[in-house]
Amino acid sequence: MADLLHFSPRRALDAKANLLQFVHSCRQRSTVFGLDLDFDSDVWDISKHLGLKGTRRATRLHFKPWREPRASASTFMEEPFKSFAKAYLRYQQGLRPSRSIESRLIALRAVYEVLGEGGEGLDPTGLLPLHFDRSAQLIRERVKATSAYQYCVQLELIYETMVECRLLSHPQTWRSPIQRVEDASRIGPTFEDRRISRLPSSDALAALAAIFQVAKEPADVVVTAAVAIMCSAPERVNEVLRLAVHSEVEGAAPDAAYGLRWYPSKGGSPQVKWLIRAMSAVVRIAIARLKKLSAPARVLARWYEAHPSQIYLPTGLAYLRAQEMLSMGELLELLFEVTPDRTVASVWCKTHKVPTTLIRGRLHARFQDVEAAVLRMLPRGFPYLHRGHGLRFSEALFIVRKSELHDSRATYRCMFMAVGQEDIYKRISSHEPSRVSIFDKFGYRARDGSAIVVRTHQFRHFLNMQAQLGGMSQLDIAAWSGRARVSENKAYDHVSNQDVLQMLRDALPAQAPAAGGVTRIESRSLIQRAEFAKLKVRTAHTTDIGYCAHDFSMLPCMAHQDCLNCDEHFCRKGDADKEARLRARVDETRLLLQRAEEALNGGLAGADRWIARQLKDLERAEELIRILQDPRTSQGAFIRLSKAPMPSRLVAAVQERQRMLPAPPKSTADQPQRRKRA
Repeated sequence: MADLLHFSPRRALDAKANLLQFVHSCRQRSTVFGLDLDFDSDVWDISKHLGLKGTRRATRLHFKPWREPRASASTFMEEPFKSFAKAYLRYQQGLRPSRSIESRLIALRAVYEVLGEGGEGLDPTGLLPLHFDRSAQLIRERVKATSAYQYCVQLELIYETMVECRLLSHPQTWRSPIQRVEDASRIGPTFEDRRISRLPSSDALAALAAIFQVAKEPADVVVTAAVAIMCSAPERVNEVLRLAVHSEVEGAAPDAAYGLRWYPSKGGSPQVKWLIRAMSAVVRIAIARLKKLSAPARVLARWYEAHPSQIYLPTGLAYLRAQEMLSMGELLELLFEVTPDRTVASVWCKTHKVPTTLIRGRLHARFQDVEAAVLRMLPRGFPYLHRGHGLRFSEALFIVRKSELHDSRATYRCMFMAVGQEDIYKRISSHEPSRVSIFDKFGYRARDGSAIVVRTHQFRHFLNMQAQLGGMSQLDIAAWSGRARVSENKAYDHVSNQDVLQMLRDALPAQAPAAGGVTRIESRSLIQRAEFAKLKVRTAHTTDIGYCAHDFSMLPCMAHQDCLNCDEHFCRKGDADKEARLRARVDETRLLLQRAEEALNGGLAGADRWIARQLKDLERAEELIRILQDPRTSQGAFIRLSKAPMPSRLVAAVQERQRMLPAPPKSTADQPQRRKRA
């Protein structure tokens, strides 16, 4: 773990002097990204320090300007901004560690480009709020709205850090003008487009299911097995790729639940993730295929754990270990499962910097040099695939022999590799015309004839939406998905207003049989008045504590903002957010009742009517909570309180008129008696 560096600026120094001290401290004293970091290099390789999951690719930071794609690839930032950018990234990673360092670098690139537009030099101490406004505008123009907000958050962080460290000649205050994009709407084309883009198409699911049945080649087996697992429980692809060979958990009974031991990526606790029962048999087949495919690779991993300085040789080639020199034929037999063309041997030696020697007119390589080259090919982090979880390569489910997933390269017999996210992405998500996807390989197209493309995260969105429709509670959805916070469910909730309406229609006949059934009207054309009258639920919308089935096409709501006392309002058990708001309303009503009682004791006119009102609201809210907490009430059930005192405009008008009329005169029979007394 890197030592924490906190920079303390000197008040006696100006911004430029503090900037020099800031850069010097981050260069000499910081240990973020390692003590051996080449600070002056224009490209930083931070792969072993960042520890991104599920990928074999190196993570590098390129300190280049943010220019158009046609700009020169060899152009890098200029001083003094470049040193500031490097120091800032190292300093900020120590204070606020993040795996999304690229977003911080993009924000710095935007500031760098704006600073260069003015022609006043690239000194960061001269930055003003107007420069950051222009940077935010630049980001808004070049990236999507959702990403623009994240990058502008990094702009705010840059400005705040520069003010705290006294790196600005004219420090002021600045806030990003770009607001978070909220996906609250559940109607309209925008919602439908977002929903479609985040869910897998029915064509993709059908094609993957068919390919799973016939997959034989290693790449096809790996992809379809990974997809089968992601379709059985809401997992991220990097979580799937970190499964261990002993991950399966089964109960003793024949029909017991079937699950996998899991390590969530984003803050959730390790758990056993129970799979959808309908997918259990499919996942068992997928796991069995992966165990068989990865068995030779795990043998290699165990060998190198036990013999870290020796190359693996199968029994039939063990005699080669005693030879000093290897011919190209022996080299190919040592390296590859199936011996490729002889020319591959010399190319391999040149690629891996293995010296070759001519002996009797034929190329030979020293065994010791070949062994050293092969040992350099061991995966990064060996023997651990994921050190934080203690997962070794020899225990991993998703490992294969090197090049085993490649379409044309020969499979190594002496080296292994972990399956990476890119191995899945490029076979199901690739848009490149030159790359054949698994759908194209097996001849599957969408119904409209277009190519099928699916992203790994769409399966997670799909299962979350099915859980929402099935009535699973928000707490259970978060736990099932491996989330640390229930609030994160919102990004995966694609239930539309039509889905809510259908849930109410399906629930009402069972819970309110006296009200009549539901008639399905498939056509969207005009219908007869009698058919329309048969529909129990014509429309629905959400409220803060439930769902309202009032039909606003008939008349306005007579109980606006008084949903507790309305017989057209429903609450659903299992919705954690709405239940929390209902409990908050109970606490608020008790407080209002207490204040009304205090006002009555103080002689305040009208306080008695407030007490009666709060007592009624409190009684109905507490009754609703009792029903929701009753274990006999099933998850996902819709609850409607009966005997709601629905208001009437006519009754209210009559009562108001009677209140305003003068009192009626006494009867005439009493008048003579009053005169006689007078």
